[in-house]
Amino acid sequence: MSFIHVIIPCYNVEKYLEQAVYSVLNQPGKEIDIVLVDDGSPGRTPQLCDEIAAKEKRVHVIHKPNGGVSSARNVGIDHVLQQYAGSLAGHYIAFLDGDDTWEKDFMCAAVTGKLAEGFDLVGYQSCVCDANLHRKETPNRIAQEGTLCGGADHVWDHSTQSFAAMFYACSLLREYQIRFQEGLRYSEDKIFSMRCMYLADRIYLENRPMYLYRIIGGSAMTSRTFGIPYFLPIIDGYLRLDEQMQPYANSSHGKLMAAKHCVRHYIMDMIDEHFQQGRPKAQIDALLAERTEFVDALTASNAFADSEPDPRYLRYCSSPRNYILKQRILGVLVHTKRRIKRILK
Repeated sequence: MSFIHVIIPCYNVEKYLEQAVYSVLNQPGKEIDIVLVDDGSPGRTPQLCDEIAAKEKRVHVIHKPNGGVSSARNVGIDHVLQQYAGSLAGHYIAFLDGDDTWEKDFMCAAVTGKLAEGFDLVGYQSCVCDANLHRKETPNRIAQEGTLCGGADHVWDHSTQSFAAMFYACSLLREYQIRFQEGLRYSEDKIFSMRCMYLADRIYLENRPMYLYRIIGGSAMTSRTFGIPYFLPIIDGYLRLDEQMQPYANSSHGKLMAAKHCVRHYIMDMIDEHFQQGRPKAQIDALLAERTEFVDALTASNAFADSEPDPRYLRYCSSPRNYILKQRILGVLVHTKRRIKRILK
C-alpha cells in the first residue's frame, strides 16, 4: 500500500484554497494527507489554513516566515521525511499550488496500483485552465508512456507537463537530498523535476489528466519582469544544477547535458529579449565581460567544451548590428500584438 502526502504552499490563496484542498480530500483513494505551508502570508490565508485543519484530520498546517514558494515546499518535504523517517517505503510526495486543483476522481484503482509498484516517480498529465478551471486547451501528450529507467536520456520525458503532475517517492528525495533551489522565482520547478528524472531508477508515465493548472492575472508567469533581471537567476539555477549533478555522471545515470543546454538556451533568450525591449548593447557587453562562463557556454569552451556552440550567438557575433536590428523589429511586433490583445479584451 502507498501513502500520499500533498504539500500545498499557501500565500494569498484564500479565494481558492478550499477548492484545492477538497479536490484532494474528495478523491476516491483515502490514503492521502495534506501539509499546508503558510509562507508568512498576509490576509486570511493563515487563519483559513487553521480552520481547514481544525475540521479535517488529514490536513496539517505549518506556519513559517515568508521565504518564497521553494522555501515553503522544502519545509513541507522536510516535515514529511522527518515524520516518517523510519518507514518511508511506499510514501510519496505530491505538490499542489493553492490556486490549482486535482482532476476529480483521479486517484482511481489504476493509479493507486501503479504507486504500489514502488516506482521512484509516477507522472501524469497537467491541463491549463482559465480562472474558472475551464480547460483552455487539450493537454499535451506524454510521448513516451510506460516504465522508464530514468537518467540523462529521459530528463525531458515529462517536460511537457507541470512538475506537479507527478508523485515523488520519499526515498528518492531522502537518498539524494533533493530540494527546490530557494531564491528562484521562475524555473525552480523545472530544475527540481530535471534533477529527479536524472537520479531516478524507475519511472512510470501515463497520459491521464491529473493536475488542473489555473491561469490567473497575478500569477508569477503572467506578471514577470523582462530581460536580464528575469533570466539571470534562471541561468544561475541551471549552472548550479549542472555542478550538483556532475558527481552522479556514471554508467547508470549517464552524463547530464541538459543543464548545459538550458544555460546556453536561456543566455541567448536573455540577449534576444534585452534587445527586443530596446535596451543597449553595452549592457550585454558588460555582462558577458563579467560572467565569462556565459561566453564559455555559448562558444563551447572550458567547462562547456563537451557541448556545442550556440548558433544564435555565432550569428550575433558575425553581424551584431543586423542581429540587434532584427530583435528590435521583433520586439515592436510583439509589443504591438500585446497592446491589441489588451484592447480587444
